[in-house]
Formats: sequence, structure tokens, C-alpha cells
Amino acid sequence: MKTIIYYSCFFLIVCSLIFSCKMQSRIFGYRYVPSPPLCDTCQISNLKKSILITNDSTLIFGVVFGGLGVSTTINYSRIGNTIITDTVDINGDKSYSEYLDEIFGNKLSFSRDSIINERTKERFYSDKYLRYQNRKYGNSKSYLIIGDKKRRLTSANVKRIVSGIDTTYHEIILLDKIQAEMEYGINTKNHTFKLIKK
Repeated sequence: MKTIIYYSCFFLIVCSLIFSCKMQSRIFGYRYVPSPPLCDTCQISNLKKSILITNDSTLIFGVVFGGLGVSTTINYSRIGNTIITDTVDINGDKSYSEYLDEIFGNKLSFSRDSIINERTKERFYSDKYLRYQNRKYGNSKSYLIIGDKKRRLTSANVKRIVSGIDTTYHEIILLDKIQAEMEYGINTKNHTFKLIKK
């Protein structure tokens, strides 16, 4: 009798684990990747944002700044490729955090690869898409053209090379990949920069 009870308990535990794994496989994660700064003195925001779609009606929006973070769970409805979030969280409260306010009563344009926050115009990329991009561009190299010389930039030499450039009279621009391949024979998967006079 005890053996039957043990097996039935074991069977129930295994079934619940399988069921929970199947439920978790439906979770879709999206992360905000900030764009490069537009000027020399501009800095990339240290805010890290993410959206987890946990099921057909609930998502979690989280923001991490420094070592601390806040998150909220919110219901949503979906019309076509648009997600419309509720004005309150699942407990009926609205967060008082300025970092979370943007998610309440908002529209999000949804696709398999990304979600665009219509209010802030920020694009959140899916984890699968980001992994693909990392594999695709993981082996890319960077080059700097100084005069007629082509220099490959590495983590060991980039500081030494760039610190020797007088930015009063020169600036570094990013070349078009096709132009870099035609003029300098650099593969289009790589990034090519050129030092030019102002």
C-alpha cells in the first residue's frame, strides 16, 4: 500500500513538473537595448528594461538601475499586433515609481522579434533575436583607416590609437560597409572607421 502511495505521489510530482515546464515555455522575454550615444559627451542610459509575456493576458515589466530594480505585473489585451496594457497592475494599484509609469495604459506594437513602446518609441528585442544577432556579429572586427593605413582595432590597442588623435582638427566617422569593402577590401560584416579632417 505504501509503495502505491509513493508511486502515485511521484507520478503527481512528475506530472506537475512537466505541466509547469510546458507553461514556462510560453514565456517570451524582450529586452531594451539602448542606442549608441549621439554625441561625444552623451552617455548611454544605465537603465535596463525588460518585458516578460507570461501568458495570453499578463506581462511583467521590469526596470533595473544600478544594482536595484522594480517591476510590476499587469494585465493586457491584444488586438492584432497591438498590446494594450491596463491602467493598473494585477492588484488594482498603479505603481508610484516614475520608472514604471510608462507601461500603464500604453500601446505596444508586437512582433515575434521585438516590441515597440508606442509612448517612448523604445524597441525591446526578443532574447532569441538578440542571441541570433550575437552569433551573427560575434566574429566581426573593427578597423580604423588613418591616411592610407588600415589598422585593426582590438581591446588592447584601441585606447592607445584613439588617444593619440587630435580631435581639434580631426574626427572619426563610420564608413558605409559597401564603400569600405570597395575601397579597402574590408568584409561587410566588419565595422570600418576613418579619420578625416574637420
